[in-house]
Amino acid sequence: MWGPRLRDFPEWVERRLAYRAPYSVIAAAGHAALTAAGLAERDAVPLDLFCTLGHVLFAPDGKLSGDGGTALAELGR
Repeated sequence: MWGPRLRDFPEWVERRLAYRAPYSVIAAAGHAALTAAGLAERDAVPLDLFCTLGHVLFAPDGKLSGDGGTALAELGR
């Protein structure tokens, strides 16, 4: 579901995935929306469901936005 975002480059540009950055979702046990979706602990949260949930950004560097938000904005979410 969450794969690398491949940008539109000319055919002559070689591209390779350099790394993957895992993201974790922390939610209360028995979270109503996750339970209603039939998700168990460690299940991937579908993007549509993820986008409907409230979010908290942990940013030790003090930034007001994160890479996850930037990636979602690029997807129009």
